[in-house]
Amino acid sequence: MKFLIVKLSAIGDVIHALPVASYLKRAVPGCTVTWLVEKASAGLVSNNPAIDEVVIFSGKKWVKELGKPGAWLRNFSEARQFFAELRAAKYDAVLELQGLLKSSLLARASGARVVAGFDDTREFADRFLTHKLNVGDYFGHDVPVVELNLRVAHYALTVLGLPAPELPVEFSLPLLDSSVDVKVDALLISASSTAPGVEPGGAGTKSGTVSVAVPQNSAPDLASIPSVAATPDMEASASRFTNKVGPINIILIPGTTWVTKIWPNSKWIELGEKLADQYPCRLVLVGGPAEVQSNYAIAAGIEAKRPEQMVLNLTGQTSLLDLISVFRRSALVIGADTGPLHLAAATGYPKVVGVFGSTPAKRNGPYGKQCKTVHLSLECQPCYSKTCKYGTVACLTDLDSSKVFEAALDM
Repeated sequence: MKFLIVKLSAIGDVIHALPVASYLKRAVPGCTVTWLVEKASAGLVSNNPAIDEVVIFSGKKWVKELGKPGAWLRNFSEARQFFAELRAAKYDAVLELQGLLKSSLLARASGARVVAGFDDTREFADRFLTHKLNVGDYFGHDVPVVELNLRVAHYALTVLGLPAPELPVEFSLPLLDSSVDVKVDALLISASSTAPGVEPGGAGTKSGTVSVAVPQNSAPDLASIPSVAATPDMEASASRFTNKVGPINIILIPGTTWVTKIWPNSKWIELGEKLADQYPCRLVLVGGPAEVQSNYAIAAGIEAKRPEQMVLNLTGQTSLLDLISVFRRSALVIGADTGPLHLAAATGYPKVVGVFGSTPAKRNGPYGKQCKTVHLSLECQPCYSKTCKYGTVACLTDLDSSKVFEAALDM
């Protein structure tokens, strides 16, 4: 039995669909699972034990290069080959989990007898499905999107006349090469809150496109990670997250793409102060290149208020695979509604607290028993909008840091 999962992007959405691959593998022993994805999210499904094959859709590149006549012939040839191979694969069923016109057209282009997905989604995408699952209001606030995706998997198996057992939710993540752990160990040892564009101290060595500072001619020494003096009260508090007495890694993920998902820098600084006072910890900031400036400001703000607190700023220095390793070394992750937050939840290792504004906390929040979300309950929430119609983003600017801190304490 051959299945194709169509979930092209974004990172958080792909993570929320990962349990579907794991479910199919367990529910239909011997089946093969292929994932159709765009390049930006391919790292999550490549070298993944629940996924047999990954197909990259390069449509964005083809569209981007329409203005380059020299690329037309090459891209036309690539597209023709892509669709020919998609159809030649002869999938028994396609699970279209994106709910957009582009993804539905791709799913239908496979020629599969069963193309299952959600009824009543955007852009009339459901019109290209052969089998539509009515889940009520797909954009409703009360059902986690992870569970909605799994409903499509159950539905597809039922359509095929196969048993659709209820199974525990499992996030299958990529297998990590040992070099990833070595790199992350080096980062946690040697990284510091440097100004944007300035390398941490020490000799720089290149690892992919990331510059990692490690001592020359030496392997990372885990024993060299600085210690934080712990009081009895701090040790007792830290035990909520770990059985080991001593500094714990607390990860902060302030950045995301929508303005209406971003908690103000001043709130993150206040939260950092509270965490520093409560726990013997390393505060570690992570994010992409777009967050370099804002995360540096947050790190500098925490250090200014708590000069003795260890703050490591890894912004722009970690890939998705690196983050998996980072999260597995952490006790607590606090972040905005962004892909890395959901990746932290998918690892199942740290406690995870999501700070939510414009998006529905129960539907889109980090999934798992070790996760919770913090949000206000304004009449305008959730608005699903990238901009605030009132111009205030009050759902986040009015969210006090003490509320987020208390949520972490309660875990």
